[in-house]
Amino acid sequence: MFHITTREKQIIELLAKGLSTCEIGKKLNISEHTVFSHKQNLFKKLDVANSVSLVIKAYVNLLVDIEMIDDFYHHESY
Repeated sequence: MFHITTREKQIIELLAKGLSTCEIGKKLNISEHTVFSHKQNLFKKLDVANSVSLVIKAYVNLLVDIEMIDDFYHHESY
């Protein structure tokens, strides 16, 4: 299956919440370049081309905390 690190999981979950690369870097106290590198590694591991596909594939394959993502979108007001 897929092997993702704890940091990569955090990045996917923050992408799922709609955060940008810059915002993820600030939230995790890492550089934008590091976030970008993690995303590139994830694209290769999951064989996807962009962040949307990454989040969807991670969600479908239960690689992230689905309840956290569901809770976020069910409690957000738009």
